[in-house]
Amino acid sequence: METCIVGCKLPNGLKINLPGVPDPVTLKGANAARIVGGYGMTPGIPKEAMERWIAEHKDFTYVRNGAVFMERSDKDARAVAKERRGERTGFEPVDPAKGPAALSPEDAKVLARQRAENPDRNRQVDELNA
Repeated sequence: METCIVGCKLPNGLKINLPGVPDPVTLKGANAARIVGGYGMTPGIPKEAMERWIAEHKDFTYVRNGAVFMERSDKDARAVAKERRGERTGFEPVDPAKGPAALSPEDAKVLARQRAENPDRNRQVDELNA
C-alpha cells in the first residue's frame, strides 16, 4: 500500500475518517512537538484513501486554504510547508497587547496561566527555524 505524508496547520490537528480505513486517523497539528513551517506532519497515511478524503472535502475551508495538505514524500511536504509558512488559518493565538480585540485583564491572566500549564510550551521545535 502506498502512503503519503499529511501536513496540518490547525492548532490541535484533526481526527478524520478515511474511506476504506476502519479506524479514525489523527493528523498532527500546529501544536505538535515537532512542526515544519507551522504544520504538524503525519507520515504513513494511506495515499489513495487520503486522496479520496481530500476530494470529498475540497470545499472545506481548511482544505481550500491549504491548512491541510498531502504530499507523496517528506521532502515534498517540507517544501510545501516552507512555502506556506506565512499563510494564516484564522486559528492563530490572540496577542492580547495588539489591536481592538485586546483581552481584558482577567482574560489575559487566564491565557497566561493556560500557557504556563501547557506541558509542551518549551518543547515545540519548528524544524525550519532549528
